[in-house]
Amino acid sequence: MAVKPGNTRFFPNAKEKGLGVRKIRREEVAATEKAVKALEKATVTLEKYRKNKTLVPPEELAGKYKKSFEKLKQQLKEELEEYLRLFVLDGLRVRNDDEGQQVIAEINQAFKEAQIGRQVGRAAFREFDLEKIKRIAEEHRRKVEGIYKAYFDRHTCLYAAGPSWDPDNPQPPLIYNDIVDKFYDEAAGGWISKEKPPGAAILIFVKENRTTEEDKHEQTGERKEI
Repeated sequence: MAVKPGNTRFFPNAKEKGLGVRKIRREEVAATEKAVKALEKATVTLEKYRKNKTLVPPEELAGKYKKSFEKLKQQLKEELEEYLRLFVLDGLRVRNDDEGQQVIAEINQAFKEAQIGRQVGRAAFREFDLEKIKRIAEEHRRKVEGIYKAYFDRHTCLYAAGPSWDPDNPQPPLIYNDIVDKFYDEAAGGWISKEKPPGAAILIFVKENRTTEEDKHEQTGERKEI
């Protein structure tokens, strides 16, 4: 299952204090195409907001236009949240277990510590700076990828099925990841979906154990029959 932001409260006291910290839930794989469309939508709304802030007298925004202006701010907030969610979490999948929950917690903590919501809120509501918003999202995406990579790598293994045990013509095990349920294809240069080899399979995982005294690595194999 993929990680997905959940609901929480934003803009305490309805003031422009930046985007709030979103929790991350599972059950969705964000698509890059959707992130692009979300950004395009937020861009239009940001321009409307900028024109209101720069061309309409503040007393009118706080007076006769208050209701419509507050609605516009809420719309921009929600559209920026959607863009961040889709862009930062694009393609990230976790399992519904303790390890997966730990990864989710680490991603949420990174969001909170970096104050991404506050940064984006300042760039949007005070500076009207779309390029800065994109830079913040890209930098945070790289940080999240670093967190996720360790988790993903722990679930990359050797997939040894029937052809690997053929006494006459044994085939080397395939490289497999059990989070995304895909095989690594060197020719394609990435992970692909394809039909699994026939027969029961054994997944061979490689673990690293660091010894604190000698500061070296020892590799151990863990097998899982599927």
